[in-house]
Amino acid sequence: MDYRKHYQPIFSSEDTLTDKVLAELFLFRAWTTQYAYRMFADAQAHDALITETVSSCAHLGTGIFQTKHGFSIEDELRNAFIELVEDRWRQYDDVVIENKDSEALIPARQLCGTLMRVSGVTDPFALIGLSADFSSHVARIGDNCIANSMFKPGRR
Repeated sequence: MDYRKHYQPIFSSEDTLTDKVLAELFLFRAWTTQYAYRMFADAQAHDALITETVSSCAHLGTGIFQTKHGFSIEDELRNAFIELVEDRWRQYDDVVIENKDSEALIPARQLCGTLMRVSGVTDPFALIGLSADFSSHVARIGDNCIANSMFKPGRR
């Protein structure tokens, strides 16, 4: 995936898509993937899928990302990939926990607000676009779980 091309329409300025922002978007999208599997996949499938998500991001995704975008996520964010995953994913999980009693099934605005904070993005219109993109990504994974008979009972 070309993150710059995919996310450019969401930001009002192309200057906003710095290497740091692209690296944070990669970490967020990886978290989004495993979060959606936790939400929609049955217990037998979601543990394996989450493990595979982390493994494929660390061993394949970061290399492809570096080739495509010309920089290392670890170098840009100055930490080992697994430590970045643990830190960011904990922050995003905390947002979900803090909003568990909210009327919204998925706290998209709050999650994307956290992404913007860690990325240093201040464009308020980006929050709308990121929330829509996040929701779309989660929905695609839910559709995939349905199509592959991995959907949690009672989630329909």
